[in-house]
Amino acid sequence: MTLSLSTLPPFPLDFDGNPEFIVPLFHGTFGGTKLNESRLSDNNDTVHTYPFEWTKDFQFLLLGDIHLRQNGTNKYGTLWGYSGSLIQQNIGEDIIDHGFSLWDLRERKIHNFNVYNPFGFIVLSFLDDEWNIRYKNKYIPLNLLINNQFFPKQVSITIRGQCDTAAKQLLFQILHQHNITHDFRDETLLQELQPSPSEPNGPDFLTSQVNHVTDLNDPKLLIDFFKTQSQELQLTTPHIDRLTFWFNDLSRFTLSTSSFPSIAHTAINDLNSKITSLYNTILTDTSPAAHNTSFSIKYITWNNISCYSDQPSWINFEQLHRKLYTINAPNGCGKSSIFNAITLAIWGDIASNHSLTSLTASIIRDKQRTATTTIVLQLHSGEFLKIHRKFHRRTLQPNTTQNECSLSLFSCLEFQRFLNETSYKPLPTQTQQKNLLMTLSSPTSEHSTPSSATP
Repeated sequence: MTLSLSTLPPFPLDFDGNPEFIVPLFHGTFGGTKLNESRLSDNNDTVHTYPFEWTKDFQFLLLGDIHLRQNGTNKYGTLWGYSGSLIQQNIGEDIIDHGFSLWDLRERKIHNFNVYNPFGFIVLSFLDDEWNIRYKNKYIPLNLLINNQFFPKQVSITIRGQCDTAAKQLLFQILHQHNITHDFRDETLLQELQPSPSEPNGPDFLTSQVNHVTDLNDPKLLIDFFKTQSQELQLTTPHIDRLTFWFNDLSRFTLSTSSFPSIAHTAINDLNSKITSLYNTILTDTSPAAHNTSFSIKYITWNNISCYSDQPSWINFEQLHRKLYTINAPNGCGKSSIFNAITLAIWGDIASNHSLTSLTASIIRDKQRTATTTIVLQLHSGEFLKIHRKFHRRTLQPNTTQNECSLSLFSCLEFQRFLNETSYKPLPTQTQQKNLLMTLSSPTSEHSTPSSATP
């Protein structure tokens, strides 16, 4: 589908009540707008951009899609504006200049307001004996930006280029002077700059913190809390004994049908079944376990996940180290589904609450019975863990899935052998990518995606 006046539906113009202002809201990229500080969208690109002529009958145009704050008046006299992202979304966006816009329609003015976010991502480089930060697609001295009132107090840092020990110590000093805490996104620098085990943010410290959070779910902790705070909470010994009775065995929270009329027994039994299931889940989630405080994704392949076909799609993260790749496709073609494939491959779920959700069959491509994922992780110990999952549509309940999972550990040498044996066709050429995107944009085509992430 081309985004031209002949193919686009008209905006509605007829409204009851003779409104003083009509402001269209639209999510999309218009030709001639900034994609970033150094790149404009192409007015002649009828696959990815919309023409401003489409909205020439309106005085105002409130837009979303591009995360860069910008506004202007086009040749048709329409005042248009993108407010940008409310807060920084990822490392590709600048650390500041995020917030919302207030439109004064009568004065035809747009006022921008920044919103403070305590967390952020920055890219640094040590140039000419000082630290520089990437801002508006160029590097400027860090001290020109770090004093900005909207600069966050907790940053995740990526460093481009080389720096010696003295430069690293200078960076630590600057961050400390401004009360900024940090972590490093770059794997190599993380190993070089990682604090000793006993220091905050060290591996032993992180492990102890994970164990501490897990211990907070232990019922014994609640019982001790009631005992130590009994006076303040005005709890007597019988109260404490009763609470201890309940929290020592959470299954006692089920209800006895003898206390209710027979008409309610079915509902009570159903509720008890849910309580028992939740209790068993809590027992599993709070049981002692070895914790991996960190891991890195090395490789993933999947098929029949969301809109992806039965041909293997794959990403070799080993090839992406210290490189910038983009996954480029129009809306609705499966970019976000890659993140779903990754979380499915690791946890077997796409929800944040992995233990209490029921995974539906919508993750499997339409009209397909099965989907698979295989992911390789490098653990903190240095070992490689391969997780293979197979998702089936249930025969009697086709809207739900059954998940099979197998695990295997192997060494670095075995991982390299695995990569060598896993051979897929090479990356598509630029021409093939363009033809593929044209196919994806067609409303009559069946969505599929490139076989790999493409540069």
